[in-house]
Amino acid sequence: MNIALLHSPEGDIRSARVPLARFQQTAVEGLHADIKKVASFHEERSERRDEIALRNGVMLLQAPTGSGKTLVLGRTIEGLRGKLPRKCVWFWFAPYSGLVSQTREALSEQCTGIRLREISKDREIVLSRDGDTFVQTWAAVASRNKEARKVRRNSEEACSLDDMIAGLKADLRRMPSRSEDA
Repeated sequence: MNIALLHSPEGDIRSARVPLARFQQTAVEGLHADIKKVASFHEERSERRDEIALRNGVMLLQAPTGSGKTLVLGRTIEGLRGKLPRKCVWFWFAPYSGLVSQTREALSEQCTGIRLREISKDREIVLSRDGDTFVQTWAAVASRNKEARKVRRNSEEACSLDDMIAGLKADLRRMPSRSEDA
């Protein structure tokens, strides 16, 4: 990802929002169009949501390392806030914790319209907002045994991820996900 650095009079360095390259903007526009189309299918044919998700709900953004995939997807999420028929909570999966940290840092610097959430503690359904984005490893949530992972258990502080997802579905919100390549 490209980061523009600005030197302030005090001498500290701050990153500035990087403008998208033409190919990145084209990717964002294409993703916006596809996601809006799938969302409209869900609205028009709500009884067929599972089929729609299986046939049209998956998109692949393939690009070389360093081409700005995180920036493109972050700006896509940012640009969709308030523009879909229903509120949307995003789950972004990375293969390892180092990439989670890198992704969170890039999104917080370059996509300030995204509210980054912590899957370990921010599982209150009533506090969820359109565009909330949870970035974590797949291993943190994937398990055949529901009790094997802390986020998949109810606690005094938060409901389980399973209950949160069920509650968000009941609240009629969309829950797309994004997975980083290994």
